Amino acid sequence: MKKFIKGSYEIKDDIPDLDVFVEKHRKEFEYLISYANKSNIGFNIGTSDKGDVLCEYKVVGQSLKECKAVMSEFKRMLKMIFKKVNPLYEGNGDQIF
Repeated sequence: MKKFIKGSYEIKDDIPDLDVFVEKHRKEFEYLISYANKSNIGFNIGTSDKGDVLCEYKVVGQSLKECKAVMSEFKRMLKMIFKKVNPLYEGNGDQIF
C-alpha cells in the first residue's frame, strides 16, 4: 500500500505585485513544477482572502521515508523562491485509492 504526506505552508515574503514576482522567478517555478511532476507531488500556491500566500501539497510514494525525502527537497526548492516557508499543517497515512 502506498503512503502519502499532505499539508500546507504559509509563505512569508514581501510580494507587492504577485504577477511581477512570478515573472521574476519563472525559471525557478518551472523547475519546481518539473520536480513535482517527476516526484508525484500535487501542489497549489496562491493567496488567501487576507492576502497571505499559501502552498498546499500532497505527495504519494512507496514508503513514508520516500515521501519525506521528496518533501524535503520540495521545501528546499520553495525556500529558493520565497524568503520564509512556515509549516501550517502536515499529516500522513496510507493511500487507499
